[in-house]
Amino acid sequence: MKTPTLWVTTTQLPTYPTISKDTTSDVVIIGAGLTGILSAYQLAKAGKSVVILEKNSIADGATHLTTAFLTEIIDTDLAKLIDTFGIEISKNIIEAHAKAIELIETIVKEEKIDCNFKRCSNYVYAHSDAAFGNLLGEYDAMATLGIEAHLSADPLAGFKNFGYIEVYNQAKFHPIKFIRGVLNVLNKHKVEIYEKSEVDEIEESSMEAIAKNGKRVSGKWILATTYEPFGQPIGLFFKKGMYTTYVLEAHVRHQMIREGIYEDTKNPYNYFRIDPAADFDTLIIGGQDHRSEIPIDPEKNFEALEEYLQEILEDREYSIVNRWDGPILESSDGLAFIGPHKNLHIMHAFGFSGNGMTYAGISASIFHDLILGKKNKFFEIYRTSRVLGPKAMISKAVDYGGKFIHGATKNVFRRKKKGKSDNKKA
Repeated sequence: MKTPTLWVTTTQLPTYPTISKDTTSDVVIIGAGLTGILSAYQLAKAGKSVVILEKNSIADGATHLTTAFLTEIIDTDLAKLIDTFGIEISKNIIEAHAKAIELIETIVKEEKIDCNFKRCSNYVYAHSDAAFGNLLGEYDAMATLGIEAHLSADPLAGFKNFGYIEVYNQAKFHPIKFIRGVLNVLNKHKVEIYEKSEVDEIEESSMEAIAKNGKRVSGKWILATTYEPFGQPIGLFFKKGMYTTYVLEAHVRHQMIREGIYEDTKNPYNYFRIDPAADFDTLIIGGQDHRSEIPIDPEKNFEALEEYLQEILEDREYSIVNRWDGPILESSDGLAFIGPHKNLHIMHAFGFSGNGMTYAGISASIFHDLILGKKNKFFEIYRTSRVLGPKAMISKAVDYGGKFIHGATKNVFRRKKKGKSDNKKA
């Protein structure tokens, strides 16, 4: 269900025209979410001419549906990550996401963008006494990978939990305010941006992106930064699966829960962030993920998510002020696919799982380096042609099973309440 999210109701982006003539540039970018915008920024700053083609409007897809966490801790459990890819590659994966946070922070500072960017801790909390044991393994894995963190058996204040790991120096921000600031820079660098300009096909022989209205944009490089791989190439189609996640925006008592970003130890896991305001704090909570092809009444998922919120808040007051759902494209081995598929000058970026904001930065940096002829230490990890190993496939199959049994199945058969109960008021 597409509803206005907190990000778009608090910030207005500029509008751009539909493409009306053939044009050319060094780089053609298809898709104007955060990945496309960051890619355009880095390439324009490097002196490349850039044209962006967006089928709807800027940040109209997954970018405005995000909860906008910026973490080096990815969706895959770190102990599984090490078992699947080994210690050195796992360290590089963590480093890639850390550098993506640094990239966004650097842009915020250099371009003086007011987007509520803030470094904060990421709290991974046990949802039960038994689940605390899972934290022990994760904490050991963090130590192995050099992640600065603290383990505590004492619960965090303000909500129901059974101990936690505090991962230091993560971040959160307002993605649409950030994009608005970056767009100001792109305008100064003469980046051409076209909305309502859906690309129908990429003509590889002439290196042209052809819009549905017939207009052509030629370039030396074409970047497909759409959420799913553009054109669904056969070699990439079976490397991912689409999930749906559900989000509630609530107001809670000021300073009831420590500011930061949070995730529990369930499968599928729930996650939330706390943002202070003058008279209340905003709690944005997400979860209840399931495969998108499984037919589930969204109301049941929102109901289940609110029940979880009630469970962890216990008798504390809150009020629901908004809700939305969004896509999560999971790759078959838990890592994104970034780079060329067959044609070395046509690149893709997809399979971001729940780490879309940092993967946008990783993608933009890899594209920048490949186009400028520089070596990028993370390219091999994310290359689209990589062979998916059996450990990774088994791990994701187990993860899918958990999401299916504990997420989708549970809500398919839940009885819908006859009347929506009143929210507790903050």
